Amino acid sequence: MMRSAVVRARRGMTLVELLVVMAVVGVLIGLIVPAVQMAREAARRTSCGGNLRQVAIAAQLFESARRHLPAGMVDAADRTIPYATWATQLLPFIEEGALWQATTDAYARRKDPFGTPEHVGFARVLPLLACPSDPRVARPQSSVEYGPVALMSYVGVAGRDGRSKDGVFYAGSQTRVRDIADGQSMTLLFGERPPSDLFEFGWWYCGYGQYGLGTPDMVLGVREQNLGWGGNGVCRQGPYEFAPGAFANRCDSFHFWSPHPGGGHFVMADATVRFLDYEADAVLPAMATRSGGDRADPL
Repeated sequence: MMRSAVVRARRGMTLVELLVVMAVVGVLIGLIVPAVQMAREAARRTSCGGNLRQVAIAAQLFESARRHLPAGMVDAADRTIPYATWATQLLPFIEEGALWQATTDAYARRKDPFGTPEHVGFARVLPLLACPSDPRVARPQSSVEYGPVALMSYVGVAGRDGRSKDGVFYAGSQTRVRDIADGQSMTLLFGERPPSDLFEFGWWYCGYGQYGLGTPDMVLGVREQNLGWGGNGVCRQGPYEFAPGAFANRCDSFHFWSPHPGGGHFVMADATVRFLDYEADAVLPAMATRSGGDRADPL
């Protein structure tokens, strides 16, 4: 009897029991993995929105110091920092004073900022401008013509499009807070738009865009037009709308979108960050203009 009990105690799992255990483990993994992925995306999404808020606060500090917001893109004829983006102008206000000094020194030596050795910022990644949900912006990427270039996940809101100049940021703009007659809590400053597939657009340091308008490089309208610039002649003319996009689709550089499910972040002139669903597209033209008298709130 003792020997029989020992044999029974040492008996291993049957095949059926093993299959049941494996099935249970599989179900648990199927439940846990998506939950972990969702938690990680939620953290990335929160960080992405936090970046936009810090950028908006820096723009407010710039306006307090200079009496106007930074230009969406500095005019090519400017004698100090031509082609510089709004992000470059914000360097002293995002704790990048050393890089700002290096930038002004580089411009003093060479006014052409595109990929030259003097302009170290051209390929310097700034984490504040990089949404964690887009792994491409975490390191410099090779552009078609200029080699390694640092990118950003955010663009200034130009208004309806780059030519309308009815938003806050456009080529040569010097918008003051008091110019935002529609209300700071109702007017868009920046929004999410990942860099283009071949990294032609989305540079943080400098840019040119379509015919010197800055779009769709560092500024963008909520009904942007494709003017047939360069390789983007393959895309429809537009106007483009706030809608889902994909990293591999070059035409998606002409509209706001994000890698987050369901919508994207925007930040208002009062530094309030909002995550807007794509269904809110209809009210974006009213929110994008600074003084159109057509206030709108999607919430």
